Amino acid sequence: MKGDKLIGLTVFYDTPHPEETGYYAAMYRVHWMGKSAAWGKWEYDDDDDGAGNDRDQIDMIELTIAPC
Repeated sequence: MKGDKLIGLTVFYDTPHPEETGYYAAMYRVHWMGKSAAWGKWEYDDDDDGAGNDRDQIDMIELTIAPC
């Protein structure tokens, strides 16, 4: 959060029964508003401190669960 804006997001997925299903991770990306509105790159769980550009407000999120 920055003031009253959501500027970043971190998602984790805890795989239930990984010995039966294999491991899965949250795969997600965010879209931010502002002068340079854009979709960020895909993130897998917390591979590099989450999604967002740490400046502009997030307005959309895409999220899925993917095998690792």
